[in-house]
Amino acid sequence: MRVIGPDAYDTLITRDNLAIALTKLGRSAEAEKLERENLQIRQRVLGPENLVTIDSMENLACIERDLGRYAEAKKLFDEVLDIEQRVLAPDQPERAGTEYDFATVLARTGHGSQALSLLRHAVDHGLPTHTASAIENDSYFKSLHGDPRFTALVAHAKKASGSR
Repeated sequence: MRVIGPDAYDTLITRDNLAIALTKLGRSAEAEKLERENLQIRQRVLGPENLVTIDSMENLACIERDLGRYAEAKKLFDEVLDIEQRVLAPDQPERAGTEYDFATVLARTGHGSQALSLLRHAVDHGLPTHTASAIENDSYFKSLHGDPRFTALVAHAKKASGSR
């Protein structure tokens, strides 16, 4: 930040990577503060519909989810998907990733049918193979275990990821 400035593209990327690392280290409160600051700068410098800005907003939504702030996470995911539907093609992996992450919040908050619908769309529209093949092991979907629709979706995801 001192050498190239707080608004420089490389600084923004580095700050984002640091927020992700802090989250993985269990320091989500620090990560949230950093990601909020980063998002504000990205929105101002790059614009709200820039892919880098959208990525930062999704990262913040995931941090909010990890902190158990599901209402805030849901609001952010709604915003991200709204923007992505305008600026990305339907089969973009970024969009499918957002749908997947949003489904984790929906599953955690008792909206299983919505989560399953979003997951199915993600699987059918570009969800990366490694993510699709690991749905059944994602702890965020624990509430869906035992639901025959989830079992069918897992089988579909494995089949789809094997054909890519």
